[in-house]
Amino acid sequence: MEDFKILVHYHHHPLPLPFEGEGKYGFPDGNYLKAHICPAGLTFSGDMKHMQVFYGMYGYGATHGVAFKDITVTECLFNGLTDLGSAKVWVGLKNSDDVATKCDLLAEVSRNGLVIGRGQSNGVQGGSSGFNNAKLQTIDLNLTEDVNLLAGNTLSVELYARNTCFGKTHNSGTARLWSNDGQANSMFDATVGGASPPYYLRDGSVLSNSAGSGPKKTIDVFVDNKIACPDRAFNLLGSWIITLP
Repeated sequence: MEDFKILVHYHHHPLPLPFEGEGKYGFPDGNYLKAHICPAGLTFSGDMKHMQVFYGMYGYGATHGVAFKDITVTECLFNGLTDLGSAKVWVGLKNSDDVATKCDLLAEVSRNGLVIGRGQSNGVQGGSSGFNNAKLQTIDLNLTEDVNLLAGNTLSVELYARNTCFGKTHNSGTARLWSNDGQANSMFDATVGGASPPYYLRDGSVLSNSAGSGPKKTIDVFVDNKIACPDRAFNLLGSWIITLP
């Protein structure tokens, strides 16, 4: 059993229009599930074929109401993003001299620029220079609430790094993110409309449901411990976006 919430918007039209005979007024614009507050007369019958309600303000002192009953839902337009799985990203270091550097990683997922979920992984070991020494890191993501995704909406992810606030680390170093091919297949997943497609980080700051064909792309960000924790800020690694069809 599904629960549905129906929202009805009332608004006033300053010039009520004659409709279906003298003394009966309404605003027949053909829209569905709208209620128009304008003189309708006590005997007015709305065009229920189009689910319109014409509600009269003039009741000669009487109190009137409008009720919706026995509504049948024949189609659900909800294309819900109901779960965020995890971000799996290949992270290494720019220089082998930075081997002792550990990072905290932060991922934020947004719809139309507003954050709807995030996750953080702390004290991750960056490996060393070169993709062969990078490590696949997992950031578990938490969705703040179920979100409806419509055609034309944007879905985006931003990744951040800082020198870790958890355990020993190098004084500074440069973290390196790898992406854009079948090996460096950094991505995150989400459950949308019951399906769980992957969203890969592709060249040009775009998200795609297929991994890139290469070449591998890298993004570097410098991290240090000059600012003490917990005030140590995260530095942006990159942002990727997709417009939903």
